[in-house]
Amino acid sequence: MEWSILCPGFMHPLSQTTYPLASNATADNIVATAGTPPGWSLKLMCVPSVDGYLNIMSQASAYGTALEDNADFIARDLLDGRKSAWIFQKVGVKERRR
Repeated sequence: MEWSILCPGFMHPLSQTTYPLASNATADNIVATAGTPPGWSLKLMCVPSVDGYLNIMSQASAYGTALEDNADFIARDLLDGRKSAWIFQKVGVKERRR
């Protein structure tokens, strides 16, 4: 069985109605990477004993995405079938800066 795990941070709706997708919903609005969150930094990993906690808390709020963008990302991936770049991966997503 082919699988992947989508690991978004907090998600927010683009509109009150989620189906059909909002016209501005697209997987192009997010950046995805496998294995680590996209754009992750180790900037606070030099503070002894609290470095991991501080590093996560300083970056977590930047990982919000729209529900509909994630849905489109998953749908596009399913269309790729076994040719998907994300098979057997934990996929982190982040909203693309506009």
